[in-house]
This record gives sequence, structure tokens and C-alpha cells, in this order.
Amino acid sequence: MHPGEKKQKRPPSAYNLYIKNNSAKWKEENPGKKQSEMMKEMAVLWKDADENPNKGREPKPKKKSDSARATVAKDAASSSPPPSSPGLASSDD
Repeated sequence: MHPGEKKQKRPPSAYNLYIKNNSAKWKEENPGKKQSEMMKEMAVLWKDADENPNKGREPKPKKKSDSARATVAKDAASSSPPPSSPGLASSDD
């Protein structure tokens, strides 16, 4: 990209359009509620909305970030084995 060139915007997603088209109605029906409350409720409504191309599908599992995987590996390597149960210890009688 050269200086002075405008970056071309990508078209809005189905979710973006759903929020844009339905937020005014929600605000009329719920005066005085916070924007964050609206977004939470709209996300729940989106899950079963006809406009949702993924309606009825299970959500994709979230991928762990590299830092999360490193933390899990580090914790596993540094943890000590669990103590043995006193009832299962070998007897030296």
C-alpha cells in the first residue's frame, strides 16, 4: 500500500448488519439500559436469528493461544507428582 492510498473496507458481516438493523428497536423497548446490556442480549438473540448463517450449528472450539499452551506445558513440567495415599504405601514390616 502506498502512502495516501485508502485501505478498502471489507463489507459488514451478517452479525454487523443484524446489530445495525435491530439495535434501534431494542433501545426503544428497553429505555435506560446500558449499551453493554444491549450487546449481551443481542448476542443471545443472534444465536437463533434467521439472519445467522451458522444458526443451529455448534460453535467452533476456541483455539488456545501460544502463551496459554506454554503456560500449561510449564505448569505440567514443574508440578510434583501427587502424594501417595497412606493406605497404599508399601509396608516395610
